[in-house]
Amino acid sequence: MNRPQAVLAPAPTPIVPKPKRRRTWVARLFRLVEFSAAHALFIFLAIEAQIALNQEPAGARVAAVALVFTAGGLMGGAAAWIACAWLAMKLRWSARAALIMVVLTIFTLGAAAFLNFLQFRIYIAQFHEQTLNMIWLKQNIITALSSTGLFAMFGPRYLLPVGLLALFASTLHFLWMTKRGG
Repeated sequence: MNRPQAVLAPAPTPIVPKPKRRRTWVARLFRLVEFSAAHALFIFLAIEAQIALNQEPAGARVAAVALVFTAGGLMGGAAAWIACAWLAMKLRWSARAALIMVVLTIFTLGAAAFLNFLQFRIYIAQFHEQTLNMIWLKQNIITALSSTGLFAMFGPRYLLPVGLLALFASTLHFLWMTKRGG
């Protein structure tokens, strides 16, 4: 009598996790540019909304202010991404949100203040001494301090309160980008 032979199942193959694909430097650079551009757009929209709320007439000064803040948002967004992208992966969601909000605020205002200094420096340069001597250095330091003081007095008027919404939107964008593997 022939008995049917039991068919043995093949040995299960061990489940080996796929190696995590590392992002290339081009992909990381693209994400930095994407975040910086989005942050600059949010800042630009906030500045324009604040100008509309203040009912200021459009002109060259208003365009210069919007340009300084938008470029500051672009530079500040890039600096904040570089400073926070790796560090934020180690933190919980709430700590990550607080970190990026504070860093974005500091870097955006710092970059805008620096651009304001450069604009101020171009205007004041005609009254400075020749380049690269001690008096010229002192004049540049005084120009930097006075432009930063003026920016600290008049800059927040264009950024508050609508600018807080832009910073919040940029924070959410950062959280979304880092969640998907930034």
